[in-house]
Amino acid sequence: MQLRPWGPGPTRCRAAATLQWTRVCAGAAVGVEGTRPIGIEIIASVPTPWQKFPDLPQISRTSLMGTWHIQLTTFPMWLTGTKLRPSLNYGAIPDDERLSDTVTYVTRAGKQKQIQGYDTQNPERSAHFTWRGKGLLALIRSDWIVYHLDSQAGVAGIYFTRTPFTPEGVDIVTRDAEPPNALIESARSVTAAISNLAPLFSNLRPVFK
Repeated sequence: MQLRPWGPGPTRCRAAATLQWTRVCAGAAVGVEGTRPIGIEIIASVPTPWQKFPDLPQISRTSLMGTWHIQLTTFPMWLTGTKLRPSLNYGAIPDDERLSDTVTYVTRAGKQKQIQGYDTQNPERSAHFTWRGKGLLALIRSDWIVYHLDSQAGVAGIYFTRTPFTPEGVDIVTRDAEPPNALIESARSVTAAISNLAPLFSNLRPVFK
């Protein structure tokens, strides 16, 4: 791993992916060079996310659009009992190849909250998307993979990479808010069969509703 300063400011964060490796960076003000703020770029030899999966489905953007309800997850925020009924909402953006990405949940007090961002699809690997936050979250970037999709049944499995603030993980999502258990178990079985997801599979739990 290398650490090196870069500029011209702490609010920029560079990231570039190659076929074999991903460069991960975090912009943070760590000092001042003359009058110019500088930051640190962290370059790590991290396998690209799709290398975890021997075979990935072809994914069209339209097959993801709409609402998906998270049923099982490893994501800590959905497992504390303070944030309920999380859902993922994907939509088209006029004159833009990106998807809008809105995560919605309900607090214990009954207040609805949202986390907004944008998704860019990898043109060479259609199951791979890159999320970037909106507004103050624009510095945060994460990759996610649709490793399983049954559009007819309305169920999918999603793997997401870690960020400086959140761990990597897995979501099993469905179109229906209250699907039959057999549907959830079918996606759970697909997840269990992927050896590279074994450490995450053991932590897969139902969300709080």
